[in-house]
Amino acid sequence: MLTEPDYQLHSQSDDKGLFKTEEDKREWKRERDIALEELDGVLTSAYPSTGASDKKARGDILLEVFGTFSKTAIEQFSSEAIRAGIAKIKDKLIADGTLKSMLKVESQ
Repeated sequence: MLTEPDYQLHSQSDDKGLFKTEEDKREWKRERDIALEELDGVLTSAYPSTGASDKKARGDILLEVFGTFSKTAIEQFSSEAIRAGIAKIKDKLIADGTLKSMLKVESQ
């Protein structure tokens, strides 16, 4: 689970102190949204079905890496924290062989 201070949740009410300009705030949100899409892509590629076993696997990996099942809570993380989580998820998927099969499908 991501527990280092850099990966603590940031509430929307706290973001006033995080940014010097509105452009900085928009860029932070854009980077976070890109990271969230990448997270969704990795999880969907690894566990594509809407069946119970794939839903459980997606939830379990979110809980293990981010400490929550909640996508809404994960949306409050910084893009750096989300990307660090994606790296941990990929490492786990490589270790259990899921990522290798994902790469074979993508290269075909």
